Amino acid sequence: MHFAEELLRLCDVHKLETAWIEKQQKGLRQFRNSMGALGIGGAENSRYLDLLKSASQAGLSSNDAAHLAAMPELTQMATAVYISTSRQLPLNRCLKATQTCMHLLPFPMLEFSLRSAAWADSEAHALRREWLHRLTLLKERATEQLLSVKTEAFIERGHKLWASHKHWPDLQEAIRTKMIVESEASSGEAERLHLILSLTHLESVIDESE
Repeated sequence: MHFAEELLRLCDVHKLETAWIEKQQKGLRQFRNSMGALGIGGAENSRYLDLLKSASQAGLSSNDAAHLAAMPELTQMATAVYISTSRQLPLNRCLKATQTCMHLLPFPMLEFSLRSAAWADSEAHALRREWLHRLTLLKERATEQLLSVKTEAFIERGHKLWASHKHWPDLQEAIRTKMIVESEASSGEAERLHLILSLTHLESVIDESE
């Protein structure tokens, strides 16, 4: 559902015909199969590798564990599929660039926080929808920034693009401490204000980087 929701923010549903879907499924399967060996650009701290270890320890078969571990990242890859199709770029390259965005920038954490109970009331729901839409567009823009040069070193490219921005330390601190995620100790209003600040920091980092 997350994948479909994000994809529909980016393109017309009437363009998603069967042949196109089958082609994307094949590319996604190939990418999923490569994740076990490569992680994120070979990085050992890939979330995939952590989930794979946990699933294996829980007793799942190697195939089932690999499939389960890949799902959280694959649900975030609608942006890559859209960019590959609209820009006529290799899908695997777009998938790796989007994966790097997930590794360096707190997209999953921000989206998770927006879906928390703190945003469930009617007054906040419209703002939540707006920011979920903007996050998808920001993910697309960040991925295209990585793809704008002919390199496979996406992590190095991302650091060069974003790490010098004044709000980069704020985002990294939020990731490190998981301050963005809902906590029992925070009030709903305080949490929402903190999240909006983090969202605007992310927007600034991406919009003001070249």
